Amino acid sequence: MADFTGALLSLFRKRCYAGWLYTVLLIAGLSLALPLSSTDRYGQTTVADEAISPPLGVAVLAGTVAGFIAHAIKFNKGYLLAVDRAYGAGQPIPGKYRSQLNNSHFAEAAYIREALRQQMEREQPVRP
Repeated sequence: MADFTGALLSLFRKRCYAGWLYTVLLIAGLSLALPLSSTDRYGQTTVADEAISPPLGVAVLAGTVAGFIAHAIKFNKGYLLAVDRAYGAGQPIPGKYRSQLNNSHFAEAAYIREALRQQMEREQPVRP
């Protein structure tokens, strides 16, 4: 049971950190939807008269926001706790999460479990 719980925690942690990748799409969408400015070597800033492709930029921005919201909903702390409690009560891990678990998640869980065990050993008071 601890293996699946740790692997699930690893999956959620990695997916939550991967959410920053949406900023790349956000920047691309903004650069398409809004006029760009540039600075020459003399420090003069010029702003383009129009954006590259406002309709495409707006579509990219809308898709990015929708994708980020869907990602944030699927991998939030509340779902992790609910799935962990249900798994502890004997229910299976939902297929949408189970199918994403791989060896790296189980390896990270084992590594963290061993690191915690070693830390607890170091913190135990020495008995005479």
